[in-house]
Amino acid sequence: MDRQSQLGGPLGQAEFWANPDVWAIEFPIDLQSFPNLASSCNAKVLSFDFALVGDGLGEALPTVTMVHSGSSRLRSCQPDLNDYVAQFGTGATRFADLTRLRTAPRSISPVAEVGDFARLPDLTSGNVTLGGLPLASDYVVVIDRGAGENPQIDWEKLEDIKVRVNFTFQDFFPRGECQ
Repeated sequence: MDRQSQLGGPLGQAEFWANPDVWAIEFPIDLQSFPNLASSCNAKVLSFDFALVGDGLGEALPTVTMVHSGSSRLRSCQPDLNDYVAQFGTGATRFADLTRLRTAPRSISPVAEVGDFARLPDLTSGNVTLGGLPLASDYVVVIDRGAGENPQIDWEKLEDIKVRVNFTFQDFFPRGECQ
């Protein structure tokens, strides 16, 4: 995410937020966002963490929040699932080759650092609150410049927000294996 991705106003400050110290930017992760996802299935979140980039931001520990929209997409690993589901009749299930799922939106506060990502011991050391949810979803990054140590950061020098996404996925089952 960078200044080119903004929703409006300074660095994605959404106009619907009444507080000018709150910046928000929405971004999707779809099934084409990463190598292998277009030809894989069952992509799920492991963890998230953030890095704020910019010369002279300061030494504070930033507080960054991310909201998962609750609406997501999950590709099935079973070949020809649509044909199998059709045997049960229209409306019998919502499952399909690509299933749309809905849950309540959830917010998390991942590890955030200034400069580079935190040196975490493994892939699940970031915030794992969304672990197991489908990766393909819409997300909103929210920065309240008045929260925690955020007032100590020189936000005018923010150039980019990097998001590290750790996730799992599977290869499709061979035809005939899941019958």
